[in-house]
Amino acid sequence: MDKNSTGFKPKNLRTNNSKLIIDLFRKQEELSIQDLTNAVGLSKTSIIKIVHQLMDDGIVISAGKGSSTEEGGKRPNIYRLNPSYLYCISVLFTDYEYTGKIIDLKLQTIHTITLSYDCPHSYEEVVDNIVKIIQELMKMGNLLPEQLCGITIGMPGVINAKKGVIVRPTREFSCEQNAPLRQNVADRLPFETNIYFDNACRFGGYYELLDNEERQSRSVVVIETFEKSVGGCLIQQGELIQGDNGFVGEFGHIKTDYKTSRRCASCGNTGCFEATVCSDGLVADAGSRDYTGSALEPFLESHTLNADIIFQEANRGDELAQKVVDYAVNQFWALIQNIRFVCDPSEIIIQGLYSAAGEYFHDNLLKELVSMTYYDSSNVPTITFSDVDSMLSLHSGAALYCIDQYFGLNPD
Repeated sequence: MDKNSTGFKPKNLRTNNSKLIIDLFRKQEELSIQDLTNAVGLSKTSIIKIVHQLMDDGIVISAGKGSSTEEGGKRPNIYRLNPSYLYCISVLFTDYEYTGKIIDLKLQTIHTITLSYDCPHSYEEVVDNIVKIIQELMKMGNLLPEQLCGITIGMPGVINAKKGVIVRPTREFSCEQNAPLRQNVADRLPFETNIYFDNACRFGGYYELLDNEERQSRSVVVIETFEKSVGGCLIQQGELIQGDNGFVGEFGHIKTDYKTSRRCASCGNTGCFEATVCSDGLVADAGSRDYTGSALEPFLESHTLNADIIFQEANRGDELAQKVVDYAVNQFWALIQNIRFVCDPSEIIIQGLYSAAGEYFHDNLLKELVSMTYYDSSNVPTITFSDVDSMLSLHSGAALYCIDQYFGLNPD
């Protein structure tokens, strides 16, 4: 349990303290009134009132009696979160596949649906399939609308979360600019609920707030790296920042190489960070060099080379593989320098493909960052290589965001 959690004492006292206690129950299986008092920093009387209200609402339930104290005192009452009080439905649209999940308050998956599709894909089909998945999950879980804290919809592309529209779609389907997907889905559902529509990577980055109180009060940037794409998000003091038009976190489309002619498959521009560091970009870089005698040669000749093999051979000392990874390090250096000048985060978290790249990439990136002009080792942001599973973070991050929004908007 985090001893640094502190109770709120402003005008939104009940809302904030209820949410804080719910967060503690999400992290701990069972808690007593004394446990909560020690963790939150409020009086025992205040904690009892909040817990009793949460029990009346059905959010918290009794878990029996705990162990007696060493002094032989009365066994305390123990409480736990009722994970089935509310659920979130998370729908994720990715390359050639939809996945839908019912997720409870403990972020445990209850049911999953997977639906494949063929490209090209029409916008109408996207809306139809999202609605179909939501309705099927409602049936599978025997859920009533009032049991939902909300629905999340995540997909690649530039998404204006505030307006619920697609500013720029991905290559998997085409639609008009500012297509109102959130409203189109809402209009097709036979019930009303909160719908949160955003770029999937923002949800994935939000997952990094789970079980980390320090990040709730800091500026954090998450860079999510995949085989074919790059995304990310900015979180400031626990709030996911989307921007006025949905472009915050589109790190893959920041230009980091002004010399290359390599084009980004998503936006069509040359020199984008995504085009240079995705798996195809690394393979193209390796193939443009003299690879005779390299451990990469047989993979290049058989057209089976990918980023994981390059990382593996770089860690083993292969000269060509290390040159390719050095190029990727330079691209990360350029991206992070741009991010620092704009956002000045205290922590940069790297998820996905490059978080698992290994020692050679990790060590050399940290060395390059320390050597940045204007900076020294004392003010370089913390670089964290996250070990969370990408698909887990996308769905669970979306559910976490949905739950946080619900309890922030619905304190009673």
